[in-house]
Amino acid sequence: MSFASLRYAAPALAALALWCAPLAAQTPANDECAGATALAIGGNGPFDSTGATTSASSFTCNPSGTDDVWHSYTSICTGQVTFETCGSAIDTVLELYDGTCGALNSLACSDDAGGTCGVASRVRVRLTQGVTYFLRVGIATGLPGSYSVLVSHSGSLGSFTTLATGCDGVSMTASGAPTVAGAIRYDLSGSTGLPFLWIGMPVGPTVICPGTTCALGADIGVAGSSTTFQATLPCDPTILGGVIAVQGADLQMTTGSCPAGETFHFRFSDTIVTQIG
Repeated sequence: MSFASLRYAAPALAALALWCAPLAAQTPANDECAGATALAIGGNGPFDSTGATTSASSFTCNPSGTDDVWHSYTSICTGQVTFETCGSAIDTVLELYDGTCGALNSLACSDDAGGTCGVASRVRVRLTQGVTYFLRVGIATGLPGSYSVLVSHSGSLGSFTTLATGCDGVSMTASGAPTVAGAIRYDLSGSTGLPFLWIGMPVGPTVICPGTTCALGADIGVAGSSTTFQATLPCDPTILGGVIAVQGADLQMTTGSCPAGETFHFRFSDTIVTQIG
C-alpha cells in the first residue's frame, strides 16, 4: 500500500479501531444510596452490579469490600427480617442501615454466611413497621456481577405444591412469596364457561366423577366466581407452617363427563397446596 492510499485509509481504520474497542461498563442506577432500588418480601432480582463504584465509607465487617450497590426496604411488619444473597454468582458482603442516605447508621454486616450460603452473605435484624432501611451489597473478593436478594421474616419462603386433580384442560398456577407478609396469587386458566375458585384445607384428592381424573383437592372454605385470587399474608408469625389449598373449576352448560349425561358439566383444575414459610 502506498503512502497516499494509507493516508486515505487512515480515517476508516481509526473508526474501525474505535468501533472494536471494548465499551466501559455502565454504572448501575443504584450505585449510590440516593438511587437505591426497592426490595419486597420474597425473592428480588437477579440484579447486576457490573460497573459499580465503591462508596466512600467502608463496610464495618470487611473494610476491603468494593464495588457496592444499594437497595431500600420499607418494612411492612415489626419483627425479625432476613436479607440474604445465598445462591448468587458473586462473593458478596452485606450491610444494613437505618437513617437517611446522608446520615446512615449500621445495624448489621455480614461477609460469608457459610453453610449452604457459602461465600454469600446474610443479615437478620428486628425492623419496625413503616420504617425504610438501606441494604448495601458489595464485593468481598472477585468481580461484581449477578446477584439476588431474598427478604423474609422466617429465612424461608414456604412452598407451592401441585396436586393432580384437574380434568378437561382447566389449570391453576400460583406465584408470589408464601411467607409472613408475602403477596401470593392464584390464576385459573382455560375457563370458557362460568369460573370459580375456592380456598380451604387440602383433602384427598377425592375423585368426583368415577372414570375421570376430576377430583376434589381442597375443601370449600371460601369460594367466589373469579379466575384470580390474590392476597397479602398477615404480619403474624403464628401462621408459619400453616397450609392452605386453592382449586378452581369451570361450569359448562352442556353435557359432559363430570357428571356424565347431565345438561351441564364441571371441568376441574389441579389443586395448589401452599405451605407458609
